[in-house]
Amino acid sequence: MGRYLALLLALIVGPAFATERVKVDPFIKAGPGYSAANGSITGYVPSKSNADLLLEAERKGWMGGSAAKTPVTVKPKVTVPVSGIGSKLKAGLKTNAGQLAMSAAISGAIAAVGWVMSDDNTKLQKKQESVDGIPVSGSGTGSFDACSYPAAEVLNKIKVVTANGVTRAIGAWPSGAKPGDGIPSGYTLVNNCTNTKLGYDWNKTTGYWPSSATRTISIDEVQSVKMDLTDSDLNQLDPWVSAQTAPFLRDLLKATCEGSLAPQACYDDLQKQSKAIITGPASVQGPKQTTTGTYNRPDGTLGNTSTTSNTTYNIRYGDSYFDYDTVTTTTTYQDGQKTGEQTTSDEGNPQEKPDEEKDKEDEEKPERLASGEPCDVPLSCSGDAIDCAVLTQEKALRCAYEKQSDYEKHEADIKAAVTGAKFEMDDSTEIQIPSFINQGTRFLPASCPADKTFTLRTNGGRTFAVTYEPLCAAATDLGYLIVIAVGAFCVLYVGRSLGGE
Repeated sequence: MGRYLALLLALIVGPAFATERVKVDPFIKAGPGYSAANGSITGYVPSKSNADLLLEAERKGWMGGSAAKTPVTVKPKVTVPVSGIGSKLKAGLKTNAGQLAMSAAISGAIAAVGWVMSDDNTKLQKKQESVDGIPVSGSGTGSFDACSYPAAEVLNKIKVVTANGVTRAIGAWPSGAKPGDGIPSGYTLVNNCTNTKLGYDWNKTTGYWPSSATRTISIDEVQSVKMDLTDSDLNQLDPWVSAQTAPFLRDLLKATCEGSLAPQACYDDLQKQSKAIITGPASVQGPKQTTTGTYNRPDGTLGNTSTTSNTTYNIRYGDSYFDYDTVTTTTTYQDGQKTGEQTTSDEGNPQEKPDEEKDKEDEEKPERLASGEPCDVPLSCSGDAIDCAVLTQEKALRCAYEKQSDYEKHEADIKAAVTGAKFEMDDSTEIQIPSFINQGTRFLPASCPADKTFTLRTNGGRTFAVTYEPLCAAATDLGYLIVIAVGAFCVLYVGRSLGGE
C-alpha cells in the first residue's frame, strides 16, 4: 500500500503533462551594447553558409511548471545576406572612412581595389596617373604598338609600356589629328587601328580609323593625382566582399558595425534583413524527484520503499518558438531493489503557456490615453475606439447635468420665467365649499332611489314595498364627513410634495 501511495504522490507533485509552446524573440540584439552580464546574449558568432552570413545570439528560455523550472539555451539565428555587409561597408566608408580604415579587415578591402586615404586621412580616394595631362590606363611590359591593346586602354588614353630598358607612352588618336588637336607633343603616328574585336570602331563622320602613336618618356613624367570616389567606384567592393571566407566576413562585419557612427543600429538592421531561425538542444534533462516510505514485511518488520521520477524535455523548434514534450520515467524500489518502472509522455498538440499568452495580449493592446476631462477643455482620447466613444458620451452627459444644476448662473432666468400677471394670486376669489362639494365631487344621483315594490302570488296576492330612505339619510349625514376627510388628505399630500412639513 505504501508503495502505491508513494507513486501517486510522485505523479501529483510532478510537472503537468502537456505539450507546451514557448515564444522566443528571434531578433535578440547583438553587438557592443549587449552581453551575458545583462542577460540578453552571450555574444554573437557569425558563420557563412552558402551565400549567407548567420548572426547567432544565445538566450535562456524556461520550461516546466511554476514550482521547478529548467533552463534551456536557444540560439536565434538571423540570416543576413553578404550583400548587406557590403552595403553597410560602403555606407560607412562614405561617412567614417578614417575610423573604419584602422581595421585590418577593412584596410585589406581598401588595398584590394587600389584605393588610398586622402592627405588629411578623412576620406578614401583613388589614384589617377597621367602623362602630359592625359589619364594613364595602366603600365606593364609588352609591345610598343598601341593597336595591339584593347581600345579601352589606349584610345585617347596612355599606357606606359617598358621593353628592353626603354619606357614609352603609347596611345591611339583619330587619324589626321595633330598635337594641337589633342595629340600630346612628341608622338609619331604609326598605323591605323582596325581590330574591332579589341573595341576599335569606325569613325563614321570622318571615315578614318584611329591611329596609334608612341613617345619615349621617363618614369618621372608619370604624375599621380588623388581623386574622390564615386558610387560607381564603391560598387567595386561588392564582388570582392562576396568572394571572401566566413572568418574574414566575421571580422569585416564586426569592424564595419563597431566602427560606424551608430554601432547598435548597424547590428539591428543587419539582423532584421531576413527571417530568423531558432535552434537549440534536442532534449534537456529536467528535475528529478525522490520520495520514500515504509511497508510491512511478512515477518512483521518495517521495510523501506522509494520512488524516483526523472523528467526529460524533448524540444522541437520553429522560426520564433519552440515546443517541448515532457517524458517522465517513474521507478519504484523496495529495500533497495527495483520493483517497477513506468514511463509517461505528453506528446500532442502544443498549448500556449497562460502567462506568456497574457503577456502577449497585454503587448498587443494599444496604449490608452485621455485628456481634457474639464467641461471647458476639448476631450482628447486614443487607444480603444469603444472606450473613447463611451468616454465622450459620459463627458457630454456630465457637463450637461452640471450646466443645468448651476442655479446661481440661471437664477435670473428662473425668476423671470415665473413672474408676471399670470403668476399673481387673486385674493378676491372665494370658493363656496357646499357648492364645490355638491357640484364637483358627486358621482351618484342627489335624490334617494324610489321604493322597490313586489306582489306575492299566494296568500291573497298582497303587495309589499322596500324603501331606501333610512340608508339615504345615513349617507347624507356621513357624506360631508367623508368629503372633508378626503379634502384634508389631499391638502396634506400636495403640501408635502411642495416641501411642507
